[in-house]
Amino acid sequence: MKNKNSAGYALIIVLFAIVFITVLTSVLMRGSLSNFKQDQRVEESDLTTTAAEAGVDYYTWELEDAYNSNKPSLISYADGLVEKGREGGRVPDYTNIQKLVAEKLKGILVSRAESFTGKEYSINEYWHEIQPEQLKIEILASKQPISVAATGKVQGYFEGEYPVIKELEFEQRFFIPSFQETPVSNSIVTGQVVNVPKWIDANKPKTLCTNKSKIESSCYAGHQNDVTNVNQIVKSKVYVDKQFNSKKAMKLEDNSDLFVKEDFKVDKLELQSQSRVLVGKDLDVQSNEKNDTLELEDASYLYVDRDLKVNGGIKLQNSSIVYIGRKAQLKGDIELENASSLFVGNVLDTSGTINLQNNSKICAAELKIKHAKLDLQSGVIYYLNGIDVDIKKVNPKNFVKVNSMFELKKSCGFASNPTDPPLSGNDTWDDPVIEKVVYKK
Repeated sequence: MKNKNSAGYALIIVLFAIVFITVLTSVLMRGSLSNFKQDQRVEESDLTTTAAEAGVDYYTWELEDAYNSNKPSLISYADGLVEKGREGGRVPDYTNIQKLVAEKLKGILVSRAESFTGKEYSINEYWHEIQPEQLKIEILASKQPISVAATGKVQGYFEGEYPVIKELEFEQRFFIPSFQETPVSNSIVTGQVVNVPKWIDANKPKTLCTNKSKIESSCYAGHQNDVTNVNQIVKSKVYVDKQFNSKKAMKLEDNSDLFVKEDFKVDKLELQSQSRVLVGKDLDVQSNEKNDTLELEDASYLYVDRDLKVNGGIKLQNSSIVYIGRKAQLKGDIELENASSLFVGNVLDTSGTINLQNNSKICAAELKIKHAKLDLQSGVIYYLNGIDVDIKKVNPKNFVKVNSMFELKKSCGFASNPTDPPLSGNDTWDDPVIEKVVYKK
């Protein structure tokens, strides 16, 4: 009987131990499961936030891509507005131009936004979206710089047993350049730019020229017969009111000026010591010598309103500048040294050697240099419309394509009107900026 009681107590103890262990295990498992679910919810919350952040990155990238893809057309549009604003000698309304460019950019951004608003994008089991009513694109014109702002609310969410939603607000800004151009100096030479008076401002000397071979005091020629013997101008200004057909080689020295109102024909032409020649129509340099039939030294300047024809070569030294309004046909070599520049508003056509040294530049709307020998060294050729040379076979770094005539002129340091003062560069298109990202919940 005693053994039976002992066995009964032992069984009770075993059963109690089993129940105790089962209860304890259940409690521990419940706690572990609770902790697991809590950790899982935290992870889901974090990943949902990450999905929302990915949405901000994606939508702002889309808008920035639209901006960058359309920047050339925006630049061209702005240049056209600036050029039109200058008609009749007027000063453009730069603030209004900024607003018009901002309106165009706003339309571009709104159009791109239509491609991604109201759509869900998934990252595994996590999603992000932005609704059309949650993205606002507006122009901020109350203060400079004028900008276009994109503000939006992105939702990241997880659809599980316990749905999670996270919201992020962002603001992205696209700044519009001022476009306003400010003269940087009134000096004759400013770096690589010459400040030349407009034709209307060129005061004619009152003294008539006496047709000497050497002119040493300023004079005025009503007819080319008054200057047919001239071959040297020193420290003087000479104004020819008609065409000038000279059969001589002509040299200008010591800050001398020659203004020819119509066509100018000359055998050879040499400018020294900040001298200047302005031609109202065409310039024809007729000598057949291969080298240096047109030569500029010491920050001298040549302006030709229409076409240039040179039977020989051209050489520019020491920050000298040549501006050709339309075509330039050069049969000889082109040599530019020490930060000199050649601008051609239409076609530059040459079969000679092109030698650019010490940061010299050529800026031409179109280049016909297929048969030219290129020795560019540290120089750069800027072009607008086309070039008949495979630049991959030379050095692509020496060639830069621009998007507008305005940009082409500025590449060689000219204002819209090359006889205007040089300009500061106030048309920089800055990269878009993410102003802020706010975590809402």
